[in-house]
This record gives sequence, C-alpha cells and structure tokens, in this order.
Amino acid sequence: MAIPFVITEQGLALISKQIAGGQVIRFKEAALSDQFSQIAPSRTSVTSEKERFPVAISRPTQKRVAVEARVDSKKSYPIREIGIYIVSDDPLKPVLLGISGTPEPFAFASPESVFIINGFIELAALSSPNIQITGPGERLDLTLGEEFVKQAVAMSKLQTIIFDLEERLSRLERR
Repeated sequence: MAIPFVITEQGLALISKQIAGGQVIRFKEAALSDQFSQIAPSRTSVTSEKERFPVAISRPTQKRVAVEARVDSKKSYPIREIGIYIVSDDPLKPVLLGISGTPEPFAFASPESVFIINGFIELAALSSPNIQITGPGERLDLTLGEEFVKQAVAMSKLQTIIFDLEERLSRLERR
C-alpha cells in the first residue's frame, strides 16, 4: 500500500539550504494524528497532533532513504496522518519535511501494541552525491510493508467497532 507523501515548502527550503551548505540532513521524529486534512506543501504540522516518536533511517542512497518509527503509544487512537520532521538550525524547533495521510485510518495506536511504521522516501538523484528534490509538493511514495498493512487494517476495523460499542454503552449508561 502506497500512501501519498508530500514534501512541504518549509522542508524543501531547509533541505536545499542544508545541501547547499554541505550539511547532513538529520531526521528527528514522526508525528501522528487521528485527524485528516488536505495534504498540501504549505502544511507546517500534522492536524491535531497526538504523539511524536523518534525516527531512524537506514539504507540511504541517492534515490531513497528508509525511515522507520517505533510506535509505543500511551494512548489509543486511529492514525490518519503522519509527518516526518527533520532537525533545523534550531534543534528545539524541528521542521516538517513531509506529510502523508488518508481520510480512513491506516493504522491504530494503542498501549496494548507496539509496532513499526516504516517506509521509503523516494528522492530524485543527481550524478553528484547531493540529493535533488525537484520542487515543493513533489509527491513521494511512503510504502508500507504488506504484512503491516493487513494487520493495521484489521486492527483499525476492530478498534472502530470497539469505539462504536463503547460510545453506545456510554449512551445507554446515561439513560
């Protein structure tokens, strides 16, 4: 399952600056949300952020980088958006590199489960060691493993049923 991943204008500007200055691009964290808004290059954050988790990168090449976040949530909620943040000039203020999301939940966070969100951010490559991103809003693929997708869809459906039942029970108790 591929979920559209859009590079933000802020993220593009920071990466361009870092590449021009010969700096290393450092990934910081993934922010998760249970809400969904239009995914656009002008976004600066996820909608109604719930939690952040550190990210790790592996297998970087000129064409792509694997990004993963270990979700060890203390809360229960459906995941509809994920934003990837990178370290800026001010380490206390990371910048949203890109954002991805769907109106329907693609995963579910809960204290009872720990899982890894992983994917590849595909990048255009130059013949030089620098990475070139062709413009704001360039669509990249965040590809989730097939096993993860099946588990996430099943968990999401089950949690939706549980939320619905809890809501109905709450209404009945109020009567």
